[in-house]
Amino acid sequence: MRHPAAAVCGASVVAAVAATMLPTAATAQGLLQKLTGGAAAVTLTIAAPARGSKAAALVQVTARQAVKPRRIYLQLRCTEIVEIANYGVPTETEQKEKDKEQKKAEKAKTVNVKKEESCFYKEYTLAGAQDLQANASEKFAGDVDIPDRVPPTYKGKNARIKWEARAGVDLAGNDPDSGWQEIDVN
Repeated sequence: MRHPAAAVCGASVVAAVAATMLPTAATAQGLLQKLTGGAAAVTLTIAAPARGSKAAALVQVTARQAVKPRRIYLQLRCTEIVEIANYGVPTETEQKEKDKEQKKAEKAKTVNVKKEESCFYKEYTLAGAQDLQANASEKFAGDVDIPDRVPPTYKGKNARIKWEARAGVDLAGNDPDSGWQEIDVN
């Protein structure tokens, strides 16, 4: 027999299981907030990112409970990704024939190849330690430098350059963040 919580995905599974194991719903909600960074919601906007210039970043933090973050930060990264589907890899077998070893080529087997390489990573602090009140929303602005030595966003058949940004609130435990968001850099 399947457990009813098994049909639920993500954070809902944690809440459903916690609710059955903990004495109160409030305790279960507190556990869910600790596990999912539920103390605050974070959104990020970056305007017109271009290489060799500064891009304006806006981070909005909505505190669900009173929190004292050590800082508000933004992370920026660029990754080169190469993916080749069904790449043919030749294989060889050894076969003895009349006291001589001969190598006979077999049909190539296919593999999927994926390689990622970091081109750039930088973290920016937008605000220092402070108190955020429950149910309050604060905005934090800053500029991020995008170096011109790193390639722009690119999507080809087998390779691509991916730029991503993420904003977060530095709290004890799991930091609430915006999640990595793909951005187009010219």
